[in-house]
Amino acid sequence: MPTNESSCSHPASPSTDMRLHLACGLQLSPQHDKPAAVQQLILQRPRRPLAPAGLHFAAVAHAANSQSSPEERNAIVDVYRSLIGQVYQDRDGNQRPIYAADILVVTPYNAQVNLLKQMLPVDARIGTVGKFQGQEAPWV
Repeated sequence: MPTNESSCSHPASPSTDMRLHLACGLQLSPQHDKPAAVQQLILQRPRRPLAPAGLHFAAVAHAANSQSSPEERNAIVDVYRSLIGQVYQDRDGNQRPIYAADILVVTPYNAQVNLLKQMLPVDARIGTVGKFQGQEAPWV
């Protein structure tokens, strides 16, 4: 259902069309009275595929996997560990380290969830889309 709340991209996202961002003109959600454009990762230890903001694709080569992938698990664990301790700037401009509670690891299959739970910390938030429905986090 369409709303008048903003779903514009973060201006630092490499895929953002700045004309769309400037022309968006939608109202901010009442729960977020400040623009999301202020939120960003402040890279203390630059590492691919991490970037200050936006959605980024990281290809992982693998074959013959159906519901779980050790190769994807290793890539996810690497990114997760790279995020922990980096600096996050929230909507108010406050900066703080990223903790496990700030990250959602979402995967389509329970088999992959179980594989990830073997390698990530006990407090890591790992699950399928259904588990996290209605939740949000700075890093997904």
